[in-house]
Amino acid sequence: MDNFLEFYDVEPDAKRAAWVVERCIGPKHTLHTIVPSGFASYARICHPGWSFDALDPNDDKGWAALRAGWVDEEKLTPVRWDDVEIANNRRPHRLMQFLQTFPFITQEPGTAGIDGPLEGELTVDMMESLFAILAEIGGPNQEVLCGIWEGFNLPIYREARAKFETYTGQLSYLLFSSTLSRLRDCWLAAYEQAVNRHGIEVAGLVPNAIWPTTCDWFLASPYNRPSSYFGGSTALVNKVLRAGVLETYKALPGDNIWTDNRSKAVL
Repeated sequence: MDNFLEFYDVEPDAKRAAWVVERCIGPKHTLHTIVPSGFASYARICHPGWSFDALDPNDDKGWAALRAGWVDEEKLTPVRWDDVEIANNRRPHRLMQFLQTFPFITQEPGTAGIDGPLEGELTVDMMESLFAILAEIGGPNQEVLCGIWEGFNLPIYREARAKFETYTGQLSYLLFSSTLSRLRDCWLAAYEQAVNRHGIEVAGLVPNAIWPTTCDWFLASPYNRPSSYFGGSTALVNKVLRAGVLETYKALPGDNIWTDNRSKAVL
């Protein structure tokens, strides 16, 4: 990922994100602070948690990797939120939040358990499934605009100039342009780099917001949230909701994206 601009072009004109700013007008912590209003339908996409097995006491290589802070992706299994809820005798619902679904539990290093979801990023399988749906609309080479949270503060962003905020008071997003096919290549390269460095996180290397130049849909993966949110036509959102690889729930404009409010959940 050293050649970051292989996958993105620096976008000099912040006005290309003006419609996003104008339509992200919801109350604090609600859906429309991260996804523009005005779409016919919305969906929430939950990022999976991760189940890991206990290390064998005689696995010297595994214990050495643990002490070094390495992650072996082959020993991680994605876990759906609804499966965790059901296993704990709770009813899954569209407003559930990961601190309730995946509570922090202190456990001895090397023991089995479930880690919570990654924030601000989709898995490769989720990305591939979603991008296949989007490519049906405008083709794999459709031009898209991308926002990447400036708080990552990586040197690869030094050429970025244009910025925009989806909600006043948050740090800005740096603006780039690309195509769906180039973004797919970016995701795959980022994950390959993560695995080579014994990790799975790609935050900072993949977009936190994506939309086409036609403004027909919008995908938000906020840097600090374990779910992504999508807006578009009813037909397009229904395709996302039916995608088997994705754990999805219908999203509504007034939804609080921070708080688990079961009393207001409409399934």
